[in-house]
Amino acid sequence: SCDIIKQWVDKFSLFYSIQNNERDRLYSNCLLEQIIFRTAARVDGDRVILCSGTVIHKIQMNYLLGDVAQQLYDYSSTLKLHKIDTIAAATLASILLLDSNNTEYVYHQTPLSSTVTELYQKIIDSLKDYLKQQYGDSSIYLQLLDRLNDARRIAHHLRKRLLLYRHSVGLTNAMPTFLDLILEGKSISSDLNPTEDTSALPFIQYDL
Repeated sequence: SCDIIKQWVDKFSLFYSIQNNERDRLYSNCLLEQIIFRTAARVDGDRVILCSGTVIHKIQMNYLLGDVAQQLYDYSSTLKLHKIDTIAAATLASILLLDSNNTEYVYHQTPLSSTVTELYQKIIDSLKDYLKQQYGDSSIYLQLLDRLNDARRIAHHLRKRLLLYRHSVGLTNAMPTFLDLILEGKSISSDLNPTEDTSALPFIQYDL
C-alpha cells in the first residue's frame, strides 16, 4: 500500500508540477491517512482489500491492529452511508494529500508553496460543484471533510499501534522502508529542507 500510494503521489505531483521536496513532504504527511481512507473504502464483509489488491481476512487485521481495526471498520461503515462514488473518493484523497492543516506531521511548520495551496482550493471548489450537481446541495461537502478528520484521528492511533507492534516483536529492516522513516519522523528525501537537520523531524501531537 505504501509503494502504491507513493506511485500515485509521484504521478499526481508530476501532473501538477509540484516540486520533489514538496512531493515527498506531502507523501510523508498523508501516508497513514491515505491508508486508512483507501482501506476503509475497500472493506467488504469479512474481507479487507488492500491498495495492492491483496485480500486479507478481518481476523488477520484484528491481530495486527487490535482496537484500531475496529475503528477502521466503523469508519468504513460511516463512509458507505455517504455512498461516495469513485469521483468523490478520488477528490477526497487529493484533498487529504494537499491539506496544509494536517497537524499530525509538520516539517518545521514550513508553509506549503502557493502551487499546492491554490491547487488545494481548486479541488475543494470542484468537489463542491460536483456534489451540487449530484445531490443539489454542495453543503454535504462539510460532512465529507469531517470524514477526512476521522481518517486523521484513526491514522494517529494507527501510527502508535504500528510503533508498538514493531517494538514488541523487534521488527527491523536492514534498509528502512518509507513506512519505517515516516513512523520514526524522519525525512524520506535528502533534498527536503537541505539546510536543516531533518534526521528527527518533529511530530505535532493531536489534541485528543
